[in-house]
Amino acid sequence: MKPEQARLAAVLDRLRIDRVTPLDRGMTSAVYAIGDGRVLKIHKGLLEQYYLPCLKRLYHRLHRASLPFALPLILEHGSVAGICYHIERRLRELWSTVSVEIHTSFTAQP
Repeated sequence: MKPEQARLAAVLDRLRIDRVTPLDRGMTSAVYAIGDGRVLKIHKGLLEQYYLPCLKRLYHRLHRASLPFALPLILEHGSVAGICYHIERRLRELWSTVSVEIHTSFTAQP
């Protein structure tokens, strides 16, 4: 089993999640859809365990401001066997809208 698969298996076992769908992988985390409009982010480092509680509070405060756009909402965070993870609300339309706007700006004729 590859290290990334072992990390995922450890977190899924702790959270009692049976199935995930890989969505993305970045420099700091891998993202998986876990159903019910939620995503699981498994972080590559341990530093995230220190800033995730602060980020969760920030997102909750920003939600109260009734902004005209969607923000992540951290529902749960923790670590298992030195693996930091968090679950947040899935922002489905964000990237498709951004890519349409970027594509339109580059293809628009003067």
